[in-house]
Amino acid sequence: MQDTSDWSSPDYRPKNYMEMAFKLWPTSPTPLTYLTSKLPSRTTDDPEYKIFEYRLPQMSWEITGDSNDDPAATQHTITVAAGEAYGLKVGDILEVEGTAQQYIVITASSDGANFVMQEWNLTTHPATGDILNWVGSAYEEGSLSPESVTRQASLVTNYTQIFKDAVEVTGTAEQTRMRPFKPWPQMKAECLERFMIKHEKQVLRGQKVEDTSGTHPKRTFGGLEEFITETKDFNGSVSLNDLEDQLQIAFKYGSKDKALVCGNTAVKILNRVARNHAALNFDMTDRMNKDQTFGLAVTEWVTPFGILRVIPHNLMSESDVYTQDGYVLDFKYIERVKMRGRDIKWNGSAEENDRDGKKGYYQGELGFSLALPEVHQKWTEMSAFAPDA
Repeated sequence: MQDTSDWSSPDYRPKNYMEMAFKLWPTSPTPLTYLTSKLPSRTTDDPEYKIFEYRLPQMSWEITGDSNDDPAATQHTITVAAGEAYGLKVGDILEVEGTAQQYIVITASSDGANFVMQEWNLTTHPATGDILNWVGSAYEEGSLSPESVTRQASLVTNYTQIFKDAVEVTGTAEQTRMRPFKPWPQMKAECLERFMIKHEKQVLRGQKVEDTSGTHPKRTFGGLEEFITETKDFNGSVSLNDLEDQLQIAFKYGSKDKALVCGNTAVKILNRVARNHAALNFDMTDRMNKDQTFGLAVTEWVTPFGILRVIPHNLMSESDVYTQDGYVLDFKYIERVKMRGRDIKWNGSAEENDRDGKKGYYQGELGFSLALPEVHQKWTEMSAFAPDA
């Protein structure tokens, strides 16, 4: 009896190849790029662009010195950090934090560091290290208009960055029957995926650099790692108390609806925290409807301070270090930036005129804008669950 191993030549038995392929990441490996593409974007007509940031006026000051340190004195010349006293004017009422001691400003600062205040409601003496909180102002009947106080916006600068990725195939290979896909359409799709992954990693880890040493300038834009300044290092131990303390800080400014984009180890630790505290309104298996999240897998955590939407990030999970990390992001203050007329485009005719083949590439000049770093956070080393003490 002849069996399938009896044919000496493989041409007798060509075998069968399933006309399909499986992707390692069935969901998007670039959630930040995907989400920001669904949000309003900004167009720039210069490769260096700036955004203005306005913050609340300063409302508290730490006393670093009192030149009239006499307990019997009713007026005190107070020193604070350089530049901080410009926001104070005559008539402002200041209260020592945690007490009922109040003072009124009688001489405004001329150097940004020193001003004079007088006891207002109690006969008390301020001390170095006290925190003065601004609680109001008071003026005489029939008085003139008060001194004016202005504040300047701060500026944040970033660059656009040129991204390129190309594919090339010979004329013969283009027409050859191949499995599982036709070569050119598949190569083009893979080229776009590489392009988007590089852009995503720049959003995550990018540093703002302009190199003018070559024939023409070369620039990279700063991403989350460049601009987020608020960082919490869990040092490999995450408890519910730690999380609650950090969530209180994370939701102090900005929206009450934020996202935690993080690696799978961080997701696992959050799940262990929830599993060990059954009363939490948090279940990693209960995901939001993908119609509401542009197809991304998102889990909602309702906290006393706001809603935290947990988004696993495949690229972060590929790293043994970054899989433990996460970024708390307020998407209201994040924008995708593109150079005018230079958004992502496909050029399918990049080969030389006499080339027997085809070459194409994706190109885009893109940027990234993150405003007010206080409303975002970076969490690191979320590698193990720790019970509350």
